[in-house]
Amino acid sequence: AAIDAKLAQIQENIGKNTGVFQTLKQKSAEESRNYYEFVARIYARLQNGTTPGNPELTEMWKQASALLTGSDKNMAETAKLSSETLRLKNELDALLDTISETFQISGAMEIDHENLKALEDRANQTTVSLNRLSSDIAAQIARQQQYFSTESQNINQLGTDIQNGGMSAGRAQPSVSVPALPATLMSPAAQLPEANLAGRRPLMVI
Repeated sequence: AAIDAKLAQIQENIGKNTGVFQTLKQKSAEESRNYYEFVARIYARLQNGTTPGNPELTEMWKQASALLTGSDKNMAETAKLSSETLRLKNELDALLDTISETFQISGAMEIDHENLKALEDRANQTTVSLNRLSSDIAAQIARQQQYFSTESQNINQLGTDIQNGGMSAGRAQPSVSVPALPATLMSPAAQLPEANLAGRRPLMVI
């Protein structure tokens, strides 16, 4: 009964963590979409030329910067979730060891071993689910790190361009399109934009 209760608790915590992760992914998708919309609008204005330090562009830049800062906080929350899933994995591994040791105790009835076998099967299935969640979280963190690192450089240069009232020499807005936010959660492979690094560092990626 104690083993069954412990497994149920682990499964409940995995479910909670999965829900939190889905929420963080959704938030990340929304923030990145809104960020790129601001950046695209700023680029369009700068390409046509504008006044140095244009207050409208400066305000849009501030909002874009705030969204980028939010993505950094989101990444920190996702990292905490990764640590929590590791803790659950250790608990689940220990539970499987306990089940294995219990099989060796003498004096058990056949029904006891049947129940243990059923618990072991449930624990193994739970391990598969937990490993999948851990893998998805790790992939999400990697994408967030790449996104934040690249766009932190780009937003700083964009601030300089706004102060100058136009694009710096050699800088031009690439052909991009803003991704629409899906009705359901994005898959790990599609959650954040991939940078196109062919030949040069991109100015922005949408």
